[in-house]
Amino acid sequence: IRLARGIKWKMTMYDESPRDRDLRLRHPELNEYRLLPRHLENPANYYVNGDLVVIQIFGKPGDEPALIEITNPHVAQSYQNYFNLLWEQSHPIRD
Repeated sequence: IRLARGIKWKMTMYDESPRDRDLRLRHPELNEYRLLPRHLENPANYYVNGDLVVIQIFGKPGDEPALIEITNPHVAQSYQNYFNLLWEQSHPIRD
C-alpha cells in the first residue's frame, strides 16, 4: 500500500534486512535508510512522519516486530526530535 501511494519511508536501523535492501534498491525515491552506530544500543527502528510515529521493536530471531503507533502531536513531536538526533548520528547505507 505504501509503495502504491508513494509514501516515503525514512528510517534509522542497525541492520538492513534483505527485504529492506530490495525495497531501497528498487524504489530509492521512497526508501531512505540510515544505519545507527552500534554504541547507541537501541533495539528498535524508527519512522516518524508528522504526528505519526512508528517504532518497530524486535525480539528474538523469527519474532514479528511489535509496532507502536503514536498519534498525539505533542508525543509525536518529542519522538520527531529524538529521531532527528538518531538521524544525525547515523550514516547512509552504501552499496
